[in-house]
Amino acid sequence: MDKKYYVVMQSKSTKLYAYFFGSMMCWTDCKNLAHQFDVDRADQWVENLKGSGDEDFYKEECKVNTENNSTKFRVIDSYGEIDFVSEKNVIETIHKAWNYEADVYVIEPDGSLGACIFHGWEENEILSGWLKPYDLRVIDRGRERYLQSVSTREIHVASWQGAVN
Repeated sequence: MDKKYYVVMQSKSTKLYAYFFGSMMCWTDCKNLAHQFDVDRADQWVENLKGSGDEDFYKEECKVNTENNSTKFRVIDSYGEIDFVSEKNVIETIHKAWNYEADVYVIEPDGSLGACIFHGWEENEILSGWLKPYDLRVIDRGRERYLQSVSTREIHVASWQGAVN
């Protein structure tokens, strides 16, 4: 599995993590809400941000729970209207979250909020990286986006989606 990284902004008194609200980069002190980047994207962001202020920018390795067997997920939207725990499989959970325009996070064995594995506004390439441990990727077909199993190439169609073109 490819390692994931946080992009960190460190000042003398504060450590903040990058996340995206739509296409806008924002900062949070809550690591559990931070965006996870592949190594190349993290390096690119750090390089682009250097020199933009008095803060230091660097990447920090994420610790991601990848065990599927008894994984629980938390689905949260940006408006605070949707927030529930799902013990269903990852495909059903993502389809439900996608329909609500919500994000999917792994719940760690200790009950804490873990890595974000799905954010519907994110690019297919990034989502596919996050979903790699679950043997999934996001693809475009016509005007729709779908989940696809990497190993079987099966396209998973949500009940609210149209037929695959």
